[in-house]
Amino acid sequence: MQLTTRKRTLLPTALVAAASAVALTAGPASATSINITVGSQRIPAGAACVYVTDTSTGGTSNGSVQFTPGGSVTIRNVNVESGDTVHFEWHAANCGTYIRDDTYRVPTPLPTVWNIN
Repeated sequence: MQLTTRKRTLLPTALVAAASAVALTAGPASATSINITVGSQRIPAGAACVYVTDTSTGGTSNGSVQFTPGGSVTIRNVNVESGDTVHFEWHAANCGTYIRDDTYRVPTPLPTVWNIN
């Protein structure tokens, strides 16, 4: 009787371990945190704030990024994967007045710093 009980305890454990191994190998690739630098020629006139969203995964930067108009801007630690679509929502000073949206595709291979010029 004791042997039967022990087999019942071990069988579910073995199944759980096997299922976990399959889940780990079949899971999607995780996003990589990169920095995105947008050159001044790509930034709309009057923009001083940007929100960045990976529309493929729903990942966002940490809130808005404010910068000095007329210069470039670096958005740090954006979680993306190669081939994702990234949406830039540009606003005027203090993230007030909406200016425009831009959409770009993340390059392959995925760089550590993505320069949009």
